[in-house]
Amino acid sequence: MFDWHFFNGLLNHNAKLFQSAPGRWAGRYAVQLRARDVEGNPNLKRQAPDEPLVEWKNPHTGEAVEVPANIDPGFGYNVGEAAMRWKGLLDAVAGRIVRLPAIEGAALFESLDDVALGKVAEVFAGFFEQAMAGPPAGRFALAGVISRRILERLAETGVLPASAEIVVRDHDLWHALRDTKTNPIDRAWWAQLPMRLRAPMAVLLDNTHADPALLYLFAADGGKKVLIRLDYRVKKPQRGRVNIVRTGAVLADGEIDSLRGQLGHGMRLLEGHL
Repeated sequence: MFDWHFFNGLLNHNAKLFQSAPGRWAGRYAVQLRARDVEGNPNLKRQAPDEPLVEWKNPHTGEAVEVPANIDPGFGYNVGEAAMRWKGLLDAVAGRIVRLPAIEGAALFESLDDVALGKVAEVFAGFFEQAMAGPPAGRFALAGVISRRILERLAETGVLPASAEIVVRDHDLWHALRDTKTNPIDRAWWAQLPMRLRAPMAVLLDNTHADPALLYLFAADGGKKVLIRLDYRVKKPQRGRVNIVRTGAVLADGEIDSLRGQLGHGMRLLEGHL
């Protein structure tokens, strides 16, 4: 079995070796050559030896797969390339969703499998860390979509949003975390927003202002309730319009009762319970 650690050679960037990670997560490929080190060096290999595939069985699932020999299972791929493929896929999905009619866009997003939805959460968590590390820089990230169920209810009211896509901007995050007029939501909660949007406690349509908005209510630790406001516009410009999570706060005592009191008076419960 060949040991990659003692391979002394010069390979093209697209060589098979670089499609895997033989050095595990701590592995490094050192490239530090001068022209005279390469030219006329008979000991410098220009072709990597073929590495046979061996069967490996996942002890947790029982699934049998083939992996390159002498490479740890789970590292038979290039991490950077895999990340870029996922980012490209998610960017393509988000670009498609915003240009589709809302219900069709939601159906596209909801057709993603759990792995892809997990990647949406990972990308959002990375965006959140960047947003918290510095001042707002015009960044934004996909957090999810308004579900088809909610969109169908909105269609019945005649205020169907322009698209299904829900995004968060770094500017709004900074404002929400620093708003002294409300009880701010903690950072750990915001970082997991994509997962939370998939299971709200209730969703309400707020027509008490000039532009309609959606209110998402969530149960939080300690019996607390978290409310976020999602602003949208019905008219869809040529390039499409996304739905923006504008604000969010932990509700104070009595605010749930206030929401209940507004039902039928500009506030409509679309899903769930108060």
